[in-house]
Amino acid sequence: SVVIAFGVVITSAQCPIGTYDTWSQWSACNASCGGGTQKRWQSLCCPPDASGNWADCRATYNLTEIFQYDVKPCNQLCSHGTFINDRCICDDGYTGLCCSTDIDECASTPCQHGGSCVDGVNRYHCTCVAGFTGSNCET
Repeated sequence: SVVIAFGVVITSAQCPIGTYDTWSQWSACNASCGGGTQKRWQSLCCPPDASGNWADCRATYNLTEIFQYDVKPCNQLCSHGTFINDRCICDDGYTGLCCSTDIDECASTPCQHGGSCVDGVNRYHCTCVAGFTGSNCET
């Protein structure tokens, strides 16, 4: 087994001196949509010095050598779009950071003369009152 103290791994049979211990688990993603990253690390295997400290290791190795970090992208979920260059490009009819919001095409009240609007994805439909016709109940 290994124990971490002062940023240095105490050696064991599974961790020969001067090598690195196994990678830690990946951290939680730091973003919910697009551009997020996860990190993991591993520590240098180093024995304690004669006084039971790790001063020799800290003197021999710099911090970037004691810890190695690995980074990978994560949570690039683009609900209704395509992830391009760290950005979610929304399909027609969707908006928002992750393209998860359906645009309300009825918000502009396109139906005239008392017609009612039924919203769809990137479209709408007007139900006209008696006496009016047309895609927007305009005639």
